[in-house]
Amino acid sequence: MVRIKLAVVLGLLGFVVLAGGAYALGLRENEPAKTPEQRQTAAWAAEIRAATAKGGQDRVVATVDGQPIVMAQVSGILAAAKVFDGQNANAPSSAEAALEQLIDNRLLAAAAQRAGVKIADEEISLTIQTGTIDPLKNGTLTKEQKEAAEATLALSGTDVDHVLAHELTRAIVRDSLLRSRYLEMTGFDPAQVIAEARQAIPYEVVPGALEP
Repeated sequence: MVRIKLAVVLGLLGFVVLAGGAYALGLRENEPAKTPEQRQTAAWAAEIRAATAKGGQDRVVATVDGQPIVMAQVSGILAAAKVFDGQNANAPSSAEAALEQLIDNRLLAAAAQRAGVKIADEEISLTIQTGTIDPLKNGTLTKEQKEAAEATLALSGTDVDHVLAHELTRAIVRDSLLRSRYLEMTGFDPAQVIAEARQAIPYEVVPGALEP
């Protein structure tokens, strides 16, 4: 999520519905046709906004080694999976599958921590600054990319002016850095690490938390 995963967003398969001669994604009469990339990114942003509008995105749906996973993380994965629609064989098709994916990611990060891998606060801040804040503020993003990035931040309960200190964002970035650093250092198979972590590291799914 952090770095807003714009490279992934641009690879999404968008969808366009013709309604009264105009694209349902917002194309006005005489407006230049959107490119596939623009439609894909706009569709993803729309899914994120719809998830945000449902509310309840800050509720805890699981904990792993004492760290919470919240509904916003599940919703973000599902929104992307819906627009990917078959492009990623590992994309979850349900909230339960998305949550399992998030649990596995957190277990891998927790295993890295238990192995002694450390990520400095300064590295987390730099990652957020260069991957999220700078692109949003320096005008290098397209309109659709900017909307998708801002929608992602809103889903998590923050915005570009507050994301640097946002606890959830910092935790997600830290976990991502932990996972990559650990696997680079060890060369371990992530699936094997996760399987072992499921036996050694406490985690719990909150009953009924995924229900609307």
